[in-house]
Amino acid sequence: MIKLLKIALLAFFVPVLAFSAWELTEGASGEIKSITSSGGKLYAASYGSGAFFSQTKGVTWIPINSGMETNLVWDVKELNNRIFAATEGKGIYMSTNSGLNWSKSNDGLGHFSVFALSTANNNIYAMTDESGLFYSTDLGKNWATMNNGDLNLVLSSIASRNNEVYVGSEFGNLYKTTDLGKNWENLKSGPLVSTIKSIWLDNEKIFLGTSSGVYLSTDNGKNWSSVSQGLTNFDINSIIKVGEKLIAGTNGGGIFFSNNDGKIWIEINEENPDYKIISLAFDDEYVYAGTTNSGIIRRKISDIKFPELTAPKLQSPENKITNQEYDIVLRWSNVPAAASYHVQIALDPSFNNIFREKDQIQNTFYNVTGLSEATEYFWRVAVNSLDNQKIWSEVWSFKTKAELQASNLIYPANESSVAAPVNFLWSQAKGALSYKIQVALDNSFEELVVNSAAITDTFYKATNLTENLDYYWKVISIGPGESTKESAIRKFRLLPTSVEDNLIEEVFTMYPNPAITSVNVILNVINQENSTLLIYNLLGEEIIKKQLNNSLQNNLISFELPQGIYIVKVLIGANSYYKKLLVNQ
Repeated sequence: MIKLLKIALLAFFVPVLAFSAWELTEGASGEIKSITSSGGKLYAASYGSGAFFSQTKGVTWIPINSGMETNLVWDVKELNNRIFAATEGKGIYMSTNSGLNWSKSNDGLGHFSVFALSTANNNIYAMTDESGLFYSTDLGKNWATMNNGDLNLVLSSIASRNNEVYVGSEFGNLYKTTDLGKNWENLKSGPLVSTIKSIWLDNEKIFLGTSSGVYLSTDNGKNWSSVSQGLTNFDINSIIKVGEKLIAGTNGGGIFFSNNDGKIWIEINEENPDYKIISLAFDDEYVYAGTTNSGIIRRKISDIKFPELTAPKLQSPENKITNQEYDIVLRWSNVPAAASYHVQIALDPSFNNIFREKDQIQNTFYNVTGLSEATEYFWRVAVNSLDNQKIWSEVWSFKTKAELQASNLIYPANESSVAAPVNFLWSQAKGALSYKIQVALDNSFEELVVNSAAITDTFYKATNLTENLDYYWKVISIGPGESTKESAIRKFRLLPTSVEDNLIEEVFTMYPNPAITSVNVILNVINQENSTLLIYNLLGEEIIKKQLNNSLQNNLISFELPQGIYIVKVLIGANSYYKKLLVNQ
């Protein structure tokens, strides 16, 4: 059996924090409705297996059911060396020898299904099913009703101290009496709307475990606030406080812990075999948790502690990714014990130019909208402590996509006549990853002559064109996700090969090429007044334009250009002559 239990523990193990784990004890079974620590001894109530006893700090449990007529036990409490057990259908049993023998203690008890007990000031209080509350001042010999006034008879929890008794019910009603039920005060207010399943009294503070989280009053129940940040399950079955450590058992989310009165909770489920926690208790060394199907588990109090805060780990979008949308979701890892998060998005890695930021974020994601196209952004996230100290993550970046634009066609110009082979030139297009060029005999491009594959260059040499024919050409820009944008359509005519007097070298030469900053152009042929020298960058932008005349023939023209690739064009009459120029620094 022990081996099987160990295998089950491994199957349920989900690491959360690097602390010691919960230990599964032996002997107790059924749904552990309550656990009580008294004088170095532990008692447990099991719905289905009766009562259990341990004097080994829970390492082993032994059944103590002699004299009981039922094994449906809901609660066990100790008062003045007497043990009381609340049962379903059989009322209350009492033992004077640590549970070795039991006898009924039901005189005056108006209902025999008792779901919870509480003790204070030598009094014992019993919460029944649908018949309200009873009390005994003589160690269970006699019982009397406390159901006066507006007390709701369908109750769900009870706690007591000194002469005060508190009972919780559905819909957030919390009743208080100081005179054994003669008068009741309903402390329900504000956010209290759901079933109160557990009550913990801590001086002027009152903690409530409800089906919608944990609530706290710091003024004896006059005002209430939710203290549930960090909980991932809000159905609280049991809540206790061990020194400054507040511990909550949930119905399906396991066990949580807070060291600041519930302002921040962290999960402490290491090697917890059962996430349905019904009851909690503690002694001087251990916290004990009663489960639905796995008996009782325990953990050292000294090992339950908050981790040191660490920086969040950024998750998405991945670092240095490109082509992102203009609305994006930033995500990062959860940091246990974080009070909140602070996210910054900037236009520089030093965060001098902040684009957007948000502090006191309770989630681990942030929606960013309105980003600019083709822009690199840098982002980071800080974890905030309760005193607002910040620990920043590393810096990641992403770049938004550019709106895909069409290329500007450079050569051949529209309605021009050119010689073979034709070196097609076009500008770089914003947002383009590659290009396709198409050449056709008709402007609807049904009779394609050239239909290239995707290329990354902005030029293409065609050698299969026929002279003395008119052609149409266009360039298709290809962006992210195979998006496309077509250029304008240009028309040209291919001259016969015999027209060699228009050779580029006979018109102009350039040196040096590649050049360093400055370049010289020698014009060899200028025989018309409408001759022009033009220089374009790869975006198709005209950066130099100079009208030429016959007086410049065989003369030198010099100019300076920044580093880059350029197209030099000499236009003489209707003829255009092109050369590619590379300028290095």
